[in-house]
Amino acid sequence: VVAQAVVEGHDTHVVPPSSDLNVWFGASARRSDWFLLAYFIPGAAPEEDIDVLLGPERAGDLLTGATLTYVVFQVGSRTAADGAALLSGPGAARTLFGARFKIQLLASSHYDDAADPPYGPNFLFRTEGDVRRFLRSGAAAADGGRFDALLFATQGLDLAIPSRLSYLDPGRTGRRVAAGP
Repeated sequence: VVAQAVVEGHDTHVVPPSSDLNVWFGASARRSDWFLLAYFIPGAAPEEDIDVLLGPERAGDLLTGATLTYVVFQVGSRTAADGAALLSGPGAARTLFGARFKIQLLASSHYDDAADPPYGPNFLFRTEGDVRRFLRSGAAAADGGRFDALLFATQGLDLAIPSRLSYLDPGRTGRRVAAGP
């Protein structure tokens, strides 16, 4: 993704997940305060967790001082040996909700048919609790494995993700149709 963005001439910044985004933004704000897409992927170390990376202490200035049109961030969960769900992402969601972002489901590694509510394409998360329930559901669906998902956030909720109606015929519930041009 990064290489393609550079080839296409986009102003591209690669910042390690251990970075303090507030410090990085403060040092680079003179170059740009508008970002079309910010894509956050956590690292393996605890200080690189998405909840730390997008916590208010490390990302608050960036989220409130810059315009981020689209934000994609990776969240995840797994079930520990004692049965507890280990979640990575609710804190990041709290920070984004606090900066007035709307958050939707972009993609996930597993789908839980029994989830209530069902977490289908473009599911709109309204609270940090929604994200927690989603991650617990994903951990259960992963059945001992790792559950990963990409969430999409925007302040305008312009729904750049295709609506599920692009794939369903509203006149015939559940019938799939081709999403044409």
